[in-house]
Parts: sequence; C-alpha cells; structure tokens
Amino acid sequence: MFSKKMPEIIPEEDTNVWACSSPECKGWMRQNFAFQAVPDCPLCGSGMNEESRMLPALTNTTRNMAFS
Repeated sequence: MFSKKMPEIIPEEDTNVWACSSPECKGWMRQNFAFQAVPDCPLCGSGMNEESRMLPALTNTTRNMAFS
C-alpha cells in the first residue's frame, strides 16, 4: 500500500566555513552564521581557520552576523 519515494536531492555548494585549528576538536561553523569577524571555537576556545567545504545550500535570512 505504501510506495517508496525517491529521497529529495539537496543541492550542495562550495561554502566558506571557520574550522577549529585544534587537531583534537572537530568544531566548525559557516562564515555567514558567525557572530565575530574571526571567531574562537565555541567548543574548545581555540582559534579558527578559514576553509571551504561542499555543504547543503542554506540561506541566512537574518542580517550578516560577521563584523567587518
């Protein structure tokens, strides 16, 4: 009675992120969701480095959070 539906394909895009510089920590965040221009890791407090990752497309509908 129930048919299997094909899963919806979510488009991915090259996204700028901040990644934790500590090798023990896996913390990261999208740049357009950061509260500071150069944030510290919210998990361990270490510095963060700029990276690029293929992630599902998301739109930040609030104003740009990062400071200039």
